[in-house]
Amino acid sequence: MPSVKSRLFSCSPRAAIVFLACATIGAPNFSSTATPPASTIAALANIREAWVQDLRTKQLEPILKLYAPDAVFLQPTGERLTGSAALRSLCKM
Repeated sequence: MPSVKSRLFSCSPRAAIVFLACATIGAPNFSSTATPPASTIAALANIREAWVQDLRTKQLEPILKLYAPDAVFLQPTGERLTGSAALRSLCKM
């Protein structure tokens, strides 16, 4: 039986891309008239880089901590997955 770690993120590359797209869309939007402080921009860049590194190294738990417990993920088929448990199951398939 494969280890838990080897099963993490065995979802399709398309599902991983959609997951990333949802994370990008869900990021805070700033209006063109307001400029966030440099420290906020740097903090968001650090979070994004950590997310990408965790995705590359298949570390699911740190990624899931960034999402609300009732987060909704929309599959390319239109199916909705709701909650951390559903997102965890998606990426362990």
